[in-house]
Amino acid sequence: MTLAKEIEIDVSTKEVEEPIEFWVYRKPKSGDSGWRVDHKKFIDHLYSLGFRRYDINENYIFTRIRNRIIYEVTVTVIQDNAISYINTLDEVIEPEMSLHDLDRPKFTREELLTKFYTSPAVFFNEKKLSMLGLEPGLEFNKDTKDSGFIYYRNGFVKCTANGYNLYPYHELEGYVFRNQIKNREFHKFAKEGMFQKFVFNISGKNEERFLSLQTMIGYLLHSFYETKMKAVNLTDSKISDSSEGRTGKTLLGRGTSHIKNVCEIPGKDFDPSNKHKYEAVKLDTQIVFLNDLRKKFDFENLFNDISDGITVDPKNKHPFTIRAKILISANDTFRVEGASARDRVCEFELADHYSDTFSPEDEFGAWFFRDWDNNEWLSFDNFMVRCLSLYLQKGIIEADQINLDKRKQLQHTNADVVEFLDEKIKIGELRCGMHYDKKVLHMEFLQKYPEYVNDKWLSRNANFTKYLKTYASYSPELKGQILDKRSDGHSYIRFERIESRQLQIKI
Repeated sequence: MTLAKEIEIDVSTKEVEEPIEFWVYRKPKSGDSGWRVDHKKFIDHLYSLGFRRYDINENYIFTRIRNRIIYEVTVTVIQDNAISYINTLDEVIEPEMSLHDLDRPKFTREELLTKFYTSPAVFFNEKKLSMLGLEPGLEFNKDTKDSGFIYYRNGFVKCTANGYNLYPYHELEGYVFRNQIKNREFHKFAKEGMFQKFVFNISGKNEERFLSLQTMIGYLLHSFYETKMKAVNLTDSKISDSSEGRTGKTLLGRGTSHIKNVCEIPGKDFDPSNKHKYEAVKLDTQIVFLNDLRKKFDFENLFNDISDGITVDPKNKHPFTIRAKILISANDTFRVEGASARDRVCEFELADHYSDTFSPEDEFGAWFFRDWDNNEWLSFDNFMVRCLSLYLQKGIIEADQINLDKRKQLQHTNADVVEFLDEKIKIGELRCGMHYDKKVLHMEFLQKYPEYVNDKWLSRNANFTKYLKTYASYSPELKGQILDKRSDGHSYIRFERIESRQLQIKI
């Protein structure tokens, strides 16, 4: 959580502050004026101004609540606020007194300031300020199954399947942390901007794929977790011997960070076996972006994080668990085999519109996010909230594949195996519903590619069979259940097609 200035927020109503007098007169001791600071009343004064303690597991932070907005503050901020308030008092402080109190000495603003300047540690220590206590009935404003919220300086946007509208903060039902509020204003704006054009371009300028990618963006922006959770995986569509990248995956992921709280983790440094792998994730993280996952990453390592929540174990701090959407980008494909894996991921192939020789900055003549004017930001914000509303209306729409299965065949088997089996399918010698002797298939492969006869891997029938199964799982002709059978001392394999997955998934 980051600190933010209250003056950035444009609220429609101003809460009435009723400061409490925290100075009292008691019978003076020798050389003393008799005026004291009542510590309980001082805490009550701070409480009346909206300062609270907010508990986080076994720790706590200090906050200030104003107009349903929770600001994280430091002890120094509380101290400065108290001193500023004292400086607004009259030079001579004259509290209400009865007739028999008229002999009291006058109390000056300077005397009160001196008490605080003399002993700041007495008044502004964490233990004392922890007596501020909690806000009763504190409930945060949260996305629901049918609605999503995005927060701006001049109000909050509520998105539903029917569209979106801007509302003032005093109409917010729950509370929201200040760092969830974007430091810009929102207004409805219809003009198409750079980011929308960029998303259209990486969709291959195809309207159906553009619609699909918008629903995936909307899913990521919907901070609702009591549903079937999926990771969104952005990968390339081009078949290449090298991992080229630069197609726009990172830029798309970072676009979400200008709407939601995103923790970006470099994928090449992400070690699933390291218990501190998520230490950069915060309590308020809404999207975890695993950017550029390394080659041959085992997707099963993310199953529990996607479905059950992310356990964050920071060094020298207490662990905690959060729910967050997971976004993945990878130049290479990873294996998604079996119902459990397919149920946990939506994969989208980016068109090769952009490359290492042609970037969005080259096309639009501006550095995204950094060089935008107010209208460009309005275009961006309106596009993103439309994506959220579109998701709430249609769910995730999965796009037809371009080259994803073929890339998986090539990257997780062997190019010659793929060529051999492609030819078998083409001439009708390999199809669903038929039994094939695995040893015979292997021998036919070695006869066509004799260079593998002495290969440590492919010379073995069992390893060829593994490649055969992987190939079949990503083949549009063979995709389905792969069954093994033994008969008369021979091992057979048969491909049983299962029903195609639905293209639209409401989660």
